[in-house]
Amino acid sequence: MRKSKVILSGIAWTVINNIVSILYGIVSVPFLINYFGKEEYGLIGIALSVNVYILLLDMGMTNSNVRFFAEFLAKKEKDNIQKLFSLTHLLYLIIGLLNSIIHLCLSFYVQDLFKVTPGQAMILKNLIWILAINATFSWISTCFDQFIRANELIDWIKKRSTILKIMQFVILLATILFKLTIEFYFFGYVFLSTIILPLTVLKTKKITPYLKLNFGFDKIIFKTIFPYALSIFSFSFFHFIVVNSRPLILGNISGPGSVADFSIMNTITLVVTVLSGSFMQVLLPILTKMVVKSENENIYRIVQNGTKYVNIILSVIIFTLIVGLKEIITLYVGNEYLSLVPWLIIWLLTLLLGHRNVMTSLVFTENKLKSVAYMGALSMILSFAAYIVFVPIYGVGGVVIGFAIHEIIHSLFYYIYFIPQKFRIDTKSLFFRHVFPTWLLLGGISGLFFYIQFNVNASILLILMLKVCLLMIVMFFLIWFVLLNKKDKQFLFSIIHNK
Repeated sequence: MRKSKVILSGIAWTVINNIVSILYGIVSVPFLINYFGKEEYGLIGIALSVNVYILLLDMGMTNSNVRFFAEFLAKKEKDNIQKLFSLTHLLYLIIGLLNSIIHLCLSFYVQDLFKVTPGQAMILKNLIWILAINATFSWISTCFDQFIRANELIDWIKKRSTILKIMQFVILLATILFKLTIEFYFFGYVFLSTIILPLTVLKTKKITPYLKLNFGFDKIIFKTIFPYALSIFSFSFFHFIVVNSRPLILGNISGPGSVADFSIMNTITLVVTVLSGSFMQVLLPILTKMVVKSENENIYRIVQNGTKYVNIILSVIIFTLIVGLKEIITLYVGNEYLSLVPWLIIWLLTLLLGHRNVMTSLVFTENKLKSVAYMGALSMILSFAAYIVFVPIYGVGGVVIGFAIHEIIHSLFYYIYFIPQKFRIDTKSLFFRHVFPTWLLLGGISGLFFYIQFNVNASILLILMLKVCLLMIVMFFLIWFVLLNKKDKQFLFSIIHNK
C-alpha cells in the first residue's frame, strides 16, 4: 500500500503541476504579447530556445543519477551515496560554469546570429546575461532534485514546482500592473527556482542528515555511472532530435504556414505529452530499488497494473479529445483549420503508445543499454527519412507520420525484445489482456460519438460540453463494469479510504 500511495501521490502532484504550467502558458502569452508587443515578446522565446539546447550538456546524468542514488539507498551504501553526491555536485558546478561562459560569449553576437534591430539586440543581450548568471545555480539545484527523487519524494518536488509556477503568475501580474521592463519579468521568471534553492538544500539535509554538501571526484564511481549515463544520453539525444527537429524541418521544406499548423496541433497534444512523461519520473527510483532487492513479483505487479491504469487514463483523455476535436479546433483557431483534424487524430492515437513509459522506467534500471541506444538511432533515421519523403507531399502530416514511426519502433522493441528478454515478463499477455481491450472498448464507443451529429440549437462550446459529458459517463460505466476487476476496485477503494 505504501508504494501505491507514493506512486499515486507523485503522479497526482505531477499532473497538478503540469496543469498549472499549461494554464500559465495559456494565460501569460496573450497578456505578454499585448504588453510588450509581438516583437519584444519574441525575444523571450529566442533566449529560452537558446537555453533548451544547452540542456544537452546533462548527457543523460539526470536519470543515471536517480537510478544509482536509488540503488545505493536500497543497499544502504552511505559511502557510495556521499561519493556520488560529491561527484554530481562537482560535475554540475563545471557544467553550470561552462553554461554561463557559453551564454556570455553568445550575448556579444546576438545581432549577427538573429534578425533583430540594435535596440532589440540590447534587450536580448540582457536576457541572455540573466540566463548566464542563473545557469550555475540552476545546474547545482538539479543535483539536489535528483537525490530527492531517488528518495521517492517526487510529490515534494512537484508541490514546490507548483508553488513556483503560482509565483510566476504574481511576477506576470506585477510586471503588467506596475509597467515594469521585460528584463524584470524575465529575471523573476528565471530566478524563482534559484531563490528557493535553500529550501531544497534544507529538505535534502532533513532526509539525509549525514550527507556532506561538498565537491569531490571519485574515479570508481565515475567509471560506474558514466557508461550508463552515455547510454541514456544516446537514447535521449535521438529522441530529442526527432521531437525538436519537426518545426525546423517544416520551416525548411514547407514554410512558416506548416510551422503554424504544427504549433496549433502541438498545443492540443501537449496535455497528453506532459502526462505520459510523468509516470517514468515517479516509477524509476521505486523500480530501481525493487530490482536491487530482486522483488520480481512486485516488479511484475507494478508493470502489469501500472500499464493497465496508465493506459486507461491516457485512453480516456485521448479519445475524449478526439471526440471533441472539431469543436476544439473551431473554438481555438477557427473552422478554417478543420483540415488539421485527420492528422491530429493520427497524432493523438500515436500518443496512446505513451503507456509504455511504465516499461521505460523498468528499462532504465538495466545497466546495459547499448541495444536501447541502437534502437533509438534506428528509429531516428527512419523518422527523418519519413520527414524528408512525406513533408513535401503532406506538409504537417509528414512529421505526424515520421513521429508515429518513431513511437511504433520504440513500442515494438519493448514488447517483442527488451522487456521479455531482460525481465522475463510476458508482454504478449500484458498487451492483449490490459492494453488492447481498453483501446477496443473506449475507442469503439468514442468512434460512435465522433460521428454522431448533435442537432441542437446551442453554441459550439455547449455542444462540446454535451458530447464530452455524455462520453465520460459512458466511459465510466465501461471502465468500472468491464475493464476493472474485483481487485482493481478493492485497490481503488483502499486508496480513497486512506485519502
